[in-house]
Amino acid sequence: MTQRQANRRVQGALAGALAVICCILMPCIAAAQGQPVPWSSLSEQQQQLLKGNAAHWNDLPPERQQRLAQGASHWLSLSPGEQQKARESYQRFQSLPPDQREALRDRYQNFKQLPPDEQARIRDGFQRYKALPPPERQRLREEWRQMPPSQKSQIRQQHQAHVARHP
Repeated sequence: MTQRQANRRVQGALAGALAVICCILMPCIAAAQGQPVPWSSLSEQQQQLLKGNAAHWNDLPPERQQRLAQGASHWLSLSPGEQQKARESYQRFQSLPPDQREALRDRYQNFKQLPPDEQARIRDGFQRYKALPPPERQRLREEWRQMPPSQKSQIRQQHQAHVARHP
């Protein structure tokens, strides 16, 4: 495998990790703008999911109401298997130290500021990464972990230069 191929695989793995992070945090961080959401306009299933907010629903900012309502709708659209994966991802996120959770939030914000085509490229890289057999994904992760910081920095710089050349 050439250095360029290795760099591309590592970049794909990093893009995949970022996409996972985005999927985990998207419902928590995405902000909607607009009008208040009346509690009565929520479906029974949404109300059941959000019952902990019922007593103070009208005191919540409209953006928060919308995020909660959208999150509940999204949750209800997931299959039981997807819900279980989401629960496990959330538990992993919650178990991280606060500084690591904050770093993930920052990365997500950076991702959201990227142009749509770059976001799509990252998502595509994640899909390619997910399609790899688990041993190959593990090998790539291990390869990245064992790389000297200078080599990681070089890969990041090459990636940034590539992105700058292909807006």
